[in-house]
Amino acid sequence: MKLMLNRFKEWFSRFVLTTVYGGIVLMLTAIPAFGQSGDMPKLDPGTKDKITAIMENAYDKGWFQGSVGVFQTETSFEPGTTLYANSIGTADFTFSIANTSDTIFSIGSITKQFTAALVLKLVQEGHLKLTDRLSQYLPYYKQSCPQFKDITVQEALDMSTNIRNYATYWDFNVFSRLQVTPAQFLTTYACVTGPNELGTFEYSDTNYFLLGALIEAVLEPLNQQTYPEYLQEEIVGYLGLEDTGYLNQRTIIPNYAGAYLGTTNTPFLASYVSYSVAYSAGAMYSNIFDLNTWWDALVNNRILDPEYTDMMLTGHIATTGSFTEFYPGSSYGFGVVIQPSQTPDGDPLTLVGHSGVINGYLSQVWGVYQGGESTPDPKWDYFVVVLSNLANGCYAPVWMANNIVDVLYGGDALGPEGFFQQLCHSSGDAKEKKIRLFEKKLWDILESDSPY
Repeated sequence: MKLMLNRFKEWFSRFVLTTVYGGIVLMLTAIPAFGQSGDMPKLDPGTKDKITAIMENAYDKGWFQGSVGVFQTETSFEPGTTLYANSIGTADFTFSIANTSDTIFSIGSITKQFTAALVLKLVQEGHLKLTDRLSQYLPYYKQSCPQFKDITVQEALDMSTNIRNYATYWDFNVFSRLQVTPAQFLTTYACVTGPNELGTFEYSDTNYFLLGALIEAVLEPLNQQTYPEYLQEEIVGYLGLEDTGYLNQRTIIPNYAGAYLGTTNTPFLASYVSYSVAYSAGAMYSNIFDLNTWWDALVNNRILDPEYTDMMLTGHIATTGSFTEFYPGSSYGFGVVIQPSQTPDGDPLTLVGHSGVINGYLSQVWGVYQGGESTPDPKWDYFVVVLSNLANGCYAPVWMANNIVDVLYGGDALGPEGFFQQLCHSSGDAKEKKIRLFEKKLWDILESDSPY
């Protein structure tokens, strides 16, 4: 009875929110904006020009093509105001279709923040505890991988399980083409111990694949929903995200960018990837506008209660290893990176978000507020999104998003610096040759007696 009552309360609140989204907001947009011209937040032309310069410079160098969005985070029911939306390059080279601001991209590991929110929702509703062992819900995993029988939900969320990242296996480009169930995948590819110890950070997609399987196991006695179905009901459908969803090989997605490797001057098709392997760690697609709507709803507690929103967006463990080269001094929350930064004048900033990497796509999102991570009830200033359908060793969306944040607080358009500059100058022809050599090796494996 209590569960039914809670569900009714939740349904009623969602009905009210949906009415606001679908009725009042749409009605207001149809009225002439006679009261908005003085109050609408805008970027000055010089700031917009700097952001455009960052995008165009990355494109001219051959490192980037895609969409860029900058939004002001709101505290009302209306999604954050668009301050900047632009695109460059090609969505489909075969038919010479250009990218637009509405173009849809695979978002890779940005999926993890959606997965984390779904797990926390189950915790919030009393179906799960952060201290629960995954093996309580996934007995087949305990049987196949007994060394990981004691890992908890929280340890998977904050990447401290020391389970090796399946995406780092030398034959990933072989098994990433398989169609598998979560149980088949986990019992075969999720039993290898990582290089650290339990309780220390080690970035691993395997953790978030496990969490997707956990979600399905918890839901089985309730409504037997799959991870994609639960994602659709609780977030995508609830927020009306028409250009966001879970990828599969059978659904045609209008306005979806093709996947490419190399550079803008010498692009080539990315290899096939099975989204049953990416799953809850990286199988979603979206565009800059839908991601803004999602982020605005998340930070304004329309997905989770404030206690769980704060829990998700707070750093729980210091990052280590190569991860710190991309995000120096950072910590990991639940599905998000918390990156300390500062304005050009030296004032503290906090960036919260994630990158996304999947065959042929790169991305980075940052929510930004002034002050350090310990700032109570922070006021979110901006949400920055950079999505690309060109993957290479430069990781352009990461440093582009960082540079855009600098520009928003008065800095200059600098391009890649330091670590990223080295990556950018080593990508291109050398990267393409390396990938081609790997594909030859892969072909030799497929023609051999390998079990793959």
